[in-house]
Amino acid sequence: MKLANQIFLALLLCLVGISSNAQAQDSAVSDLVSALRGEVQRCWAPPMLTGKRPRPAVISVRLNRDGSLDGTPVLANRSSNENFKVMANSAIRAIERCAPFESVRQNHVPYDKWRQLKLRFVAPEF
Repeated sequence: MKLANQIFLALLLCLVGISSNAQAQDSAVSDLVSALRGEVQRCWAPPMLTGKRPRPAVISVRLNRDGSLDGTPVLANRSSNENFKVMANSAIRAIERCAPFESVRQNHVPYDKWRQLKLRFVAPEF
C-alpha cells in the first residue's frame, strides 16, 4: 500500500461536542471534518515504528477564528509505550506545521462548535 494511502487510513479526525438537529448544519460539520482531515493528513508523516503498535494518540487543539492555534496542542491520553510517544510527538509537530487551518476560516459552522477539537492519530500497521 502506498504511503499516502497508509497516511489516509492512519489518520482519523474527531470533532468533539458537535451536535445539531439541523440537517444543513450536520452537512456543514461533515464538510468541515473532511476538509480538516485533508489538511492535517498532508502535514503528518507517520514515523517508522518497530515493535508493538501503539494505541491511537489523541491531541487536544484550541483554534482561533482565523484557523491559527490558540496555544500549544496537548496530548490528551498517555501511554508508556515508546512508539506511542514518538507517534504523539510527530502528530503534535504536524498540527503545529499545518496551522493556520484554511478550512475552518471558510466554513459556516458556528465558531463555538469547532474552536476546541480532538484529533486522533492512528499508527499505520507495520
